Amino acid sequence: NKGDDIVNINHSTVDNSWIHPSSLGIYKDGKDQINIKDSTIKNSYMETGYYGDDSLSIKSSTIKNTQINISDQGMITATVDKDSTLEDVSIRTGGGGEVDLSGNLKNVDVHVTNNDLYNNNGNHEYKSVINIHNNVDGGYFMTGHGTDHIKIDKGVTITDAPIQMNAGDDTLEFKDGVTYRNGKIYLGSTDPKDDFMFMGGHTPSYPAFTDNDTLNVYKNATMENVKVTSEDGIDTINIYKGSHTKDNTFETGSGDDFINLYESTSGNIMRMGIGEDHVNIANSITVKDTEIYGDLYDEGDNGWKDVTGSTDHIKVGENATLENVKIYGDALYDQYKTDPTYFSQEERKAISGDDEISIADNATLKDVEIYGDSDYEKGDFSHVTMTGGNDTITIGNNATLDNVKINGEVGDDVISIGKNANIQNTLEIDGGTGFDTLKIADDSLDFSKVKNIEKLDLTEGSHNINLSAKDVLDMTENNNRLRIGGDSDDHLDLKSKGWVASGTTITDENGISYNVYTNTEGVHTVTLEVQKQVDVF
Repeated sequence: NKGDDIVNINHSTVDNSWIHPSSLGIYKDGKDQINIKDSTIKNSYMETGYYGDDSLSIKSSTIKNTQINISDQGMITATVDKDSTLEDVSIRTGGGGEVDLSGNLKNVDVHVTNNDLYNNNGNHEYKSVINIHNNVDGGYFMTGHGTDHIKIDKGVTITDAPIQMNAGDDTLEFKDGVTYRNGKIYLGSTDPKDDFMFMGGHTPSYPAFTDNDTLNVYKNATMENVKVTSEDGIDTINIYKGSHTKDNTFETGSGDDFINLYESTSGNIMRMGIGEDHVNIANSITVKDTEIYGDLYDEGDNGWKDVTGSTDHIKVGENATLENVKIYGDALYDQYKTDPTYFSQEERKAISGDDEISIADNATLKDVEIYGDSDYEKGDFSHVTMTGGNDTITIGNNATLDNVKINGEVGDDVISIGKNANIQNTLEIDGGTGFDTLKIADDSLDFSKVKNIEKLDLTEGSHNINLSAKDVLDMTENNNRLRIGGDSDDHLDLKSKGWVASGTTITDENGISYNVYTNTEGVHTVTLEVQKQVDVF
């Protein structure tokens, strides 16, 4: 009852028992202790008082199918030594403190500071620390509100054990030799789409938290088949040089989030949330079998009426290699839920952000697809008003493009191709709908691979180009009109291809004047608008 109570279990076997050395919360009790040494405990329940800085010590013992609750208010300490075995065991506190885990650990749940999650009482004074010194096979690790720490020793392997950090500016680090597999990492609250069981109950419906969280995967650490989610705030995921990562899913929440890849990786899905997000792929690394999305919409149970994307930045460094990679400036098309099984066919809106996708010099792209928005051609959007972003897609100099598709989709997009592009197998450049511009730095691009472009920009470099009426017909949308911007260093052969000067001039919204030329291809009349400074012959 009230006071500093101590329970010592030594050289004993305990089965199907209830141990409670305190007052069931009636009084504010003292510092209670449960000390277990050289014992076996099975199918039991233990609990210290609701108040006080209580402690748990397990030495050279085996604990199975047992739940241990240590103080609902207070700073606790719990230690499990290297000679102990825990299997199907839960250790929980509603306060804060430090849990130190060694020994043989299988299906071990450790929850430090979960009282705030149920009550949402704003008590952020409790700090949570979980130290993991040995391998873990199954379980669940949760810290609470405040800036918390989960520390994992070098060489430790954790398998099938979710990690939930909750509110606070938390940092989770996988250091030298740490391996984390087949788990989920919640840098905020749990993902509402996930429902898993712990200690016989379903996941509590925790609130979403706004905080700035960080996940660092360092040199010689391994992370495989892991789902990482974050909530609102500025969250950062760093995959450092020398790490080993594959088959992971990253989903960020609202806020300006960052995923920084400094090492080669494969088999990943990256879905950035609402906010100005950044995916940075470092120089000279290889990314394979990966999908990258600038936005992520949480549709809930029945879809949504309107969605609005954000301005996102996806950058690939020099000498990097992308193989079997898909990049979307927006969310995947099927997140718009246009199927009437999700909602009645009422008019809906989808607004994409003005995204930037840039590939630096000397990159190699093999079996790569890049979409300014969301690969809309695969969905039924007859009941959705699409407002695409004005996206910028840039391919640097000396790129190798092997079976590559680039689609600006909805909006007034700019697609730039640098000098000396090495095109292998197939290349498709599609501006999509809107007034789209193709910028080229030299004449290495075959225009037969281009469609749905409204403007050809020759202002970078010097050009010598001849265009037939069929070239322009194939490059443009239904109005069969192409505008060409350039200067006196650009030379355009039109007369040999049958073009005729109309004698008219038009001026665009920026005050730039263009001479108009016409030609025919079959039954189609084709029009060129050529900036006056361009040399036409």
